[in-house]
Amino acid sequence: MNINNLINISIEGLKTIKEERFYYTERGYQGRLYCSLQSKLDSLEVPERAIIEMEYQKSSRHGMTQRPDIVIHIPAEFNDLEVNEGNFVVFALKKKANKEKAKEDFDKLDEMFESLRYQFGFFINISSQKHFLEYYDGQYKDKIHSFAVNLIENSIFIKHAYWKNGEFFTEEYNDNQDDFV
Repeated sequence: MNINNLINISIEGLKTIKEERFYYTERGYQGRLYCSLQSKLDSLEVPERAIIEMEYQKSSRHGMTQRPDIVIHIPAEFNDLEVNEGNFVVFALKKKANKEKAKEDFDKLDEMFESLRYQFGFFINISSQKHFLEYYDGQYKDKIHSFAVNLIENSIFIKHAYWKNGEFFTEEYNDNQDDFV
């Protein structure tokens, strides 16, 4: 799966969540993001049988018991795959995470990279202006993208941070612009 396409549909998905109520709870925001991502994923060329799921419970057969917020993958049990095959992106969402909570989710993403070979991990900090990616100290810097998304006076503001070839980048978007600020 193309990382730029995943980033673009994720940013566009974040831009669609304009109802203030969804910023009150992580679960509500997650449900709305899932719906938006699903509609946008349908427009991409994705590997056959790839689907998006919420709160998919990982079990002992996966070697963990995490319940990632959202995943895009090819379900192994229906497609003659091993559990560490066909895994594209895992999303971890937190509402108003502080540095410690963000680092906990970064550690969980690392576990998903190591055990299940997810290609990418997206951390989304809801109702916040902080992405905390500068505190990531794991070995998968080029796989993690971190987003801070906030609704201020009916406008959505997004900060996107990522590492590329050892260099740290940040970009800012809002729902009134097609490009970064």
